[in-house]
Amino acid sequence: MRPLLATLVFLFSGFVLFSQNPGVTHIGTYNHGLPPGGLVEIVAPFDSSSQRLFANLEKDKVTIIDFSNPSFPDSVGSIDISPFGTLALNVSVGNSLVAVAVQGVTKQDSGSVVFFDTNGSFINEITVGPAPGMLSFSSTGRYLLVANEGVPSGDYLNDPEGSVSVIDLINGPTNPTTTHIGFSDYNIGGSLESSFPNGVHIYGPNATRSQDMEPEFLAIGDNEQKAYISLQENNAVMVIDIPLAQVDTIFALGYKDHNIAGNEFDASDNDGFINSTNWPVNGMYQPDGIAFYSVNGTDYFLTANEGAARKYSGFSEEIRVADLSLNPANFNDIFLLQNETNLGRLLVTNSFGDIGEDGVVEELYSYGGRSFSIWDAATGSLVYDSGKEFEEKIALLQPSIFNSVGSSSSFDSKSDNKGPEPEDVVIGKLGSRTLAFIGIEQTGGFMVYDITDPTAPVFLVYEVSAPGDLGPEASVFIGAQQSPTSKALLIVAHETSSTLAIYEIENTVGLSENNNDVLIYPNPTTSVITLRSDVPYNEYKLFSLTGNLVDAGSFHLETELIMSGFPKGFYLLKLNDSVYKIQRQ
Repeated sequence: MRPLLATLVFLFSGFVLFSQNPGVTHIGTYNHGLPPGGLVEIVAPFDSSSQRLFANLEKDKVTIIDFSNPSFPDSVGSIDISPFGTLALNVSVGNSLVAVAVQGVTKQDSGSVVFFDTNGSFINEITVGPAPGMLSFSSTGRYLLVANEGVPSGDYLNDPEGSVSVIDLINGPTNPTTTHIGFSDYNIGGSLESSFPNGVHIYGPNATRSQDMEPEFLAIGDNEQKAYISLQENNAVMVIDIPLAQVDTIFALGYKDHNIAGNEFDASDNDGFINSTNWPVNGMYQPDGIAFYSVNGTDYFLTANEGAARKYSGFSEEIRVADLSLNPANFNDIFLLQNETNLGRLLVTNSFGDIGEDGVVEELYSYGGRSFSIWDAATGSLVYDSGKEFEEKIALLQPSIFNSVGSSSSFDSKSDNKGPEPEDVVIGKLGSRTLAFIGIEQTGGFMVYDITDPTAPVFLVYEVSAPGDLGPEASVFIGAQQSPTSKALLIVAHETSSTLAIYEIENTVGLSENNNDVLIYPNPTTSVITLRSDVPYNEYKLFSLTGNLVDAGSFHLETELIMSGFPKGFYLLKLNDSVYKIQRQ
């Protein structure tokens, strides 16, 4: 069993916790000199042959970055995409081939994928669907897949169909085979109408299923057979059979019950404090980022459950719980529930929940899971969800920026609307461990989990964004074998600040500095917790969450904490130089 939380410094001037995060080192930031304003979307996978990175740092350009010295990345040129469209939406690299997803004249027009070499020389252009928001190469570089989101116009009068483009590069980028996968067979009257799963949200005004499905983000399986694509607004994941270039299946993801233990969250931005509790709310997972990995022959996909509402001038689904008419048969003490310091401020959808279609709501559906999840890739069943842990860890480690937009001045301002907003998830191998890095768009920074066992992930680290880095949007992991430094790296693209942050990731991430394993079991407990450490002589202190010392002592290798005399709740255990959270049930 690994430590639940590693190497924290515990200061009692104002009861402050901050993380040293061994194994995670911020070694540099690339700042293009651009003013902040949401230009950085994506950084492409590292091209080890040319030692270059490619990122869409400007509206009509892709910046080419010399990454041979990651601590001092330097621009060596750019790719002008203005001859091909109006906006560089995404960029990817495979086998030293650069592919850029380019928006047409408007988001509703067909987009294109433009191929370049790593010096920025043009190779070929291929027409794809409207709003090609995400593209990715398969592991060998044979296939390039493009998720064409097909977003509606602001007035919702022009709603193009979503689609997926499969580009087979077996004959090279100058002679590719391109197949565009549409979804019209799932429409009412289509050949696949009856196989469309219940629970996939279709609700845009006058939209068909093929118009309403909006492919967002994609991950490709290791064997190049399947791709997994998040349909964020639809609360679903689509599986594509790559060689056949057709839809394999669609998984409706279901809902997160926020009224059960482990799924608590803070629902109000107007109460002035951290108040995570259970509420009678169904959280729509609505993932943005998605990743794939395989363990002992079983395939899984991971989702960053950000949440997304449709907010257009011609159609908006957002409404606050206080503005709904709730059915007293389904909700207790409605007046208290709708108070703005309780559930009243929470933004939910008005497109679902009115079961009787009479203007009285029986069920509440909020945006996003405020978590990351692991799903069985064959069945779509939920294997693991991090529950309340993101909000819980931020409240413990960085309470001043809890559910903020990255600063103490905006403390708690996002509690009513998706909380910390997990945006992106990437996977990296470190020795025998598999780690997941989940970008937190609003609060900033990223969470690190050990997902070696997909049924029992372990939280390791919450790394707060470095000063000047705001709004993490997407990340790239570079393994040690490909890295210029021979150490694993994580590159985080920050949309709000237009910066790239570079982190060195060592295999000690999440482990105590002396690499001694600590066993704390059972946790939670109703009576006794056993502490065991490889360090011969240990000192411990037990604090309440308000910082009061409630117990202290020393032991040789193993001891027992008698918890039965303490009130139920959470406690902080300082053991040598590490801090752990334990619970008395």
